[in-house]
Amino acid sequence: MHFPVTMGISEDDKLFLIRLGARIRAVREEIGLKQVELANLLDIERGSMTRIEKGSMNLTSLMLRKICRALKIELEDLFKDMR
Repeated sequence: MHFPVTMGISEDDKLFLIRLGARIRAVREEIGLKQVELANLLDIERGSMTRIEKGSMNLTSLMLRKICRALKIELEDLFKDMR
């Protein structure tokens, strides 16, 4: 499950979500998965996957865990180099 980013979110948090989405996309591309393939593994629509990768979705911890499992990485690896 994930929630749309709301107006009340700080600019710093928005930038974090954008960097997180870019990191998810980068790892997906590194392992040769198409966006639709990752969406299917996560049992979400491709449009939701697009929003995640653009940083316009505030993900739950459970969705982050599903993403990491689908990408075959550890959670800490997802946040690697995201300072």
